[in-house]
This record gives sequence, structure tokens and C-alpha cells, in this order.
Amino acid sequence: MKANDPMNIDEPEFQAYDVDPSSPPDSILERACQAEIDPCIVAEEAMRGFVFGDLKPPAVAIRPGLREAWHGTMETAFGPLLVVVTDVGVCAVSRLRHTDRHQTLREIEERGMLATESLDVVKPIIEQLTLYFDGVKKDFDVEIDLSGTSEFTHRSLDAIRSIPYGNVATYGDVARSIQQPGAAQAVGNAMGRNPIPIIVPCHRVIRSDGAMGNYTGGTDIKEHLLKIEGVEFGTHTGQTSLPFHLDF
Repeated sequence: MKANDPMNIDEPEFQAYDVDPSSPPDSILERACQAEIDPCIVAEEAMRGFVFGDLKPPAVAIRPGLREAWHGTMETAFGPLLVVVTDVGVCAVSRLRHTDRHQTLREIEERGMLATESLDVVKPIIEQLTLYFDGVKKDFDVEIDLSGTSEFTHRSLDAIRSIPYGNVATYGDVARSIQQPGAAQAVGNAMGRNPIPIIVPCHRVIRSDGAMGNYTGGTDIKEHLLKIEGVEFGTHTGQTSLPFHLDF
């Protein structure tokens, strides 16, 4: 081939990449991005690890700065719920008729977590939610992960977790409990951003006049959850027929 032939292009020298079957890599992408490594060789050499089941799933480290999370879906009387957990605890419960699955997962990513599907990981949470919906379980024995939320939202939701099963409190009650007595409306906004409804029971927060108030996903869901706990609202007035209090 002549020296001036446009096809006479110096090819870079690539290093071959051998996979040790006894110690498979955690992240193919991490290896493929190394200097002087031909990514095609990485994929080819790693393929046998996939075929024989020796290769570990790619770690979340392939997305720098993101933590690993897992999600699964459960059916309920008001539609499917997407449940997401991290190694810290439950980080999201989303009603899929209200919020698209991909939107929820994008919001999780914005909070610094990358979720992959694993029903086995979320199964214990789903079992507790099922018992709650059946009226059997009153308290959730789970840790929660509110990372990625604002400090005010975190404080508000922590306070709401202290409202006992079958009780209700007002937005003002919650604001006073976090030493922000004039922040009832801000508490309502924080509740609207609650990523873990039901487990963080914002449905137990009502208006100061005894009316049920709004709820992300619809007031019918709020009424349904309160009814499970024995709190009834009048058909026409929308007001609770039980006294309400905050018992921190």
C-alpha cells in the first residue's frame, strides 16, 4: 500500500484484556474505559462470564456518584405501587397510576441513586405493606432513606412518622413540632414531596378545621388509608368524625 494511500492509517496499539474466571470483574464499563484498552476485546473476553454465570452484575459504580438501589412492584386496591429500597432503607413508594414508573426512577436518580429491578430485595417491604392494607399491621418495621430531600422536608417527614396509627394531626401541629409554628403551608408542600407515602404517613395530616385536605395521588387514596386505620370522614362534609391530636 502506498504511503499516501488514505487507507494507510496508523492503528493504535490496544492491550488485550483477559478475564480471570476465578475473579470476574465487577464493572465491564469501568474496564473498557481504561486507556489503551479495546472495548470490543473487553466485551468479547467477558462474554464467557455472562454465558457461564460467573460475571457479577455491573456495579452502580459505572455511574459515578450514584448509590445502588432496587425496585419492585406490588398490586393494591388502588393500583400498582412501585417500591424502591437502598442499603439504608426504603427510599420511595410510588403509585403508578399517578406517576409513571420511569419518572419515579428518574426522580430517584436525581436524589443520587440508581435503581435496578429486584423483587427479592423489596419483598420484605411489600409483605409489610400487604399486611397494612389488610388491616393486620399497624407499624412498619423498616428503615427509611430520605437522602436527596431538603432539610426542612426531612424534618417534617420525620415528625409525621411519629403520628400514631389511627390518629391524625394538623399541618400546624406538625409545624409546631419542628419549631416552625408559622410554617403550616410549608409543611403541606413538604408532604407533597414525600417520596415514601404510607410508610411516612402523610395521610394522617389534615386541615385545622377537621377537613381531610389534599393528598398526592388523590383524596380518595387518603380517605381509603384513613379508613383502614378507623378514621372516618363524613360523606358530604369531608370532615373527620373522630377527635384528632398529635401525640409525639
